[in-house]
Amino acid sequence: MIPALRRTALLLSALLITFLTGPVAGRPASGSVAELEILFPKQADLFVGTSGVARLPLTPEILAECRPDLSDLRIFDADGNEVPYLADTGSGFDRKLEVTQWLEPEVLGIERQEVHRDDGPALQRETFRLAVPKVTPSTGHWDLVFHSRAREWVRTVEVSAPNPASGTRPIIRGSLWRLSGPRRERVRLTLPPLDSSVRELTVQLEGEDPTPLDPTFALESSVSVDPRRRIEVPLEEVGRRHEDGRTLVDLDKPRGLNADRLRLSTSTSSYHRRVEVWDEGPGRSEEALGGANLFRWNSRADIQDDELALRRAAGDRLRVVIEDGDSPPLDNLQFAAVLTGPVLLVDLKAPLRAENAGTEETLLPPRPAGVLRFGGGRAFRPNYDLSAMSPSLPAYGETVEIGLDLAEAHRLPTIEIGPIVANPQFDPRPALGFALRAGAPLDRGAFSHRRTVAVDASPEGLNRLPLQLDDLAVARRDLADLRVVDDAGNQRPYLLEPRATRLSLDLSITLDQAKSGSSRYVLTLPARPATLDRLILESEVPFFDRPYRLFAIGDADDTLLTEGRLVRRIGDPRPLTLAFAAQRVDGLALQIDDGDDAPLAWSSVRGRFPVPQLFFAAPVGSYELLLGDAEAETPRYELETVRNVALSIESALPTIGPLEPNPNRGFRWGTGGRLSRFLLWGAMGLAVLVLIALTLRLARAPEGA
Repeated sequence: MIPALRRTALLLSALLITFLTGPVAGRPASGSVAELEILFPKQADLFVGTSGVARLPLTPEILAECRPDLSDLRIFDADGNEVPYLADTGSGFDRKLEVTQWLEPEVLGIERQEVHRDDGPALQRETFRLAVPKVTPSTGHWDLVFHSRAREWVRTVEVSAPNPASGTRPIIRGSLWRLSGPRRERVRLTLPPLDSSVRELTVQLEGEDPTPLDPTFALESSVSVDPRRRIEVPLEEVGRRHEDGRTLVDLDKPRGLNADRLRLSTSTSSYHRRVEVWDEGPGRSEEALGGANLFRWNSRADIQDDELALRRAAGDRLRVVIEDGDSPPLDNLQFAAVLTGPVLLVDLKAPLRAENAGTEETLLPPRPAGVLRFGGGRAFRPNYDLSAMSPSLPAYGETVEIGLDLAEAHRLPTIEIGPIVANPQFDPRPALGFALRAGAPLDRGAFSHRRTVAVDASPEGLNRLPLQLDDLAVARRDLADLRVVDDAGNQRPYLLEPRATRLSLDLSITLDQAKSGSSRYVLTLPARPATLDRLILESEVPFFDRPYRLFAIGDADDTLLTEGRLVRRIGDPRPLTLAFAAQRVDGLALQIDDGDDAPLAWSSVRGRFPVPQLFFAAPVGSYELLLGDAEAETPRYELETVRNVALSIESALPTIGPLEPNPNRGFRWGTGGRLSRFLLWGAMGLAVLVLIALTLRLARAPEGA
């Protein structure tokens, strides 16, 4: 067991390497395995039957604990030595290398008939007899592919094969379709393995369309050279609301899960909705991660498209926006992240599984070939020499055999992963332990307001403090006057995420002026000044179409924020949304051109306010959030150099008190600049007093004295 002092030194050394050298730091020097062991909270034994390069598919449970770049994952052999690995993280679902067999079966016969029904339109039935080729498919089965010139069609299909004992029997049933706007299609069926005696297939198509489909057929068999493992991970819903004809769902996303797609499931039988996915939380992207029209059509054939492609997410939450329009929200919504599972290629030595006991060979329980340690977000990204052998690059000349091994990694032996357990060597002290020390002292009297902040235990030493609108009203526009201090007046380092959350709050609206042809409304903010980027207006008036202009109220002149037309169509009860670039304002004025109509009456108005969050490192204790100093300079903390690491670890919410005037507010000696100015003005005042005294003395002196 490493002594406590040495463990602390090792942990701090590893952390400093992580934070100061960046994500591509070099491989640790010889003898640093002990440093690595204490950085990972989880581990699992690895089992392999043969020595040599083998594949290690990572499970969702492992990925959820790791950083997205797998920097906090290491492999050690049975002797405790670190083992380099080559990571094939996949390239999504859009790139697959396949070897395909293709044949066009001979059509032996065609029959068409119309089937009348009492409960619906007549069915058009087409029956085709196809010859089965004698060629053996490379995958053990064929895909039957349908080609047709028709632009749109839907058919049910039944494929039958003759059986000498029981006659012709169905071997597969399904549905095929092609739809436009947007284009979607399913035109192939995967046939089960066929007996060598089967030389003919019967394909029967049925649909209500009176025009024959008249398809052509192909048999295809594909072998995936670089297969991608599809993994589905259910995502936990943390919030849902309905507004403006939309459903907004917030989902918790482990940072280690880099989803390629999002799958939506619902019990609503038929729907067609526009769905967009946005990145939320610290480090989020300002653009949508993806969007698509998802649908289901519940007819004789269940037609649906329930997945949309995503770009890489940086935050720890996803916001799903579903455009419902006038339709009711989808029932029993659930979501899952769909990703291609990373695979590690590792050269592990298989341990002996048997030993001779006398004259008998006694089989022993399997022994691990190594151990996988992972999680915690504390380790640097290793720079192994094997990383030059990318599975996605072609190999030529002498390396062609290696290239085939990498490209066809699915043919390599698979390493089995044992149960995930806690790493007994893990040091649980906070990852930001190096930042928990107090910073420079501060003159608390320079700030006009404060909040008390009570910090409870935080697993990694990081605390998350959402700022309130009244905080932002007191603070400067650039938020350079925010400070977190302890009871001794020492600063605590923090990071600021400018627009981490968005609040939707009610505004009061008053008809300020109504004159011939126009009306002016004044909107009062919950706190002022405040930054907002959207207004949502509700009115009972069933129809209107009027020009408007929205202004930010200023001391001298009003500033135009946006203009356009306020339009509500008959039968449309949805609220109106006015979006504009985020602005810090004291109030808003809405100018509407009414013409000869009466001014509009508004039942409610809400504003959307982007609100920053403050992340600070501090141990358990009492602190103060100080703000309101017009002369404060922007603070500089070392924590900013490890922003990505700090914002990726778990944070805790402290308990905050109300915003109040700073009781320590007083005479502001402040920094050297303030002190110098005070001394200058004091000296000048003293000089004036001395001059006055000398003048009075000379004036009172008798002449000739």
